[in-house]
Amino acid sequence: LPNAMICAFLAAITLGPLERREKSKQAYVFRSKVGLIMLSLLLLISFVSVARTLSSHYLRAMAEKNFVPVRGDNEKTETWARLAIKIDPMNWRAHRLLGEHYYDQRYFSFELAEKQERIQDELEAFRLAHHYNPLDAQSCAGLGRATLFLSTAQQGEQKIKLENEGFEYLRTAY
Repeated sequence: LPNAMICAFLAAITLGPLERREKSKQAYVFRSKVGLIMLSLLLLISFVSVARTLSSHYLRAMAEKNFVPVRGDNEKTETWARLAIKIDPMNWRAHRLLGEHYYDQRYFSFELAEKQERIQDELEAFRLAHHYNPLDAQSCAGLGRATLFLSTAQQGEQKIKLENEGFEYLRTAY
């Protein structure tokens, strides 16, 4: 809705001068052509912006459709989510879905090295989702889970710091 309001405001500013008539017919024709060109450019830019956002959300929806959390092998989910992020890097839902996908892979993995490799990807995806939408409880909970898992491999003060950070994320989420 704010984008539509901005578009309407800019269109009014563009077309406003067309209402006033100059004494000279040539000045009026020139102003109307400039106004139409500006309006055309504005509409083109608005269309590109809307198309980018909608296509990113469509790709994220396709990734969600392919995500099955108990299976552990969701390659299509990762592909669709990465495409959505490539089109719109601020698509927090795609980042969150990618984090859930990495969590799923980490959860069903038996190798510790593979789990530690996946935790970095999972943490980064949830951090970006939380960065773009700090009010989303699922992103916050995912960030807390990942941080707590990361703390198990640490020792001493670093472990305590990561545990506190993880519990703070979980407390915020719930």
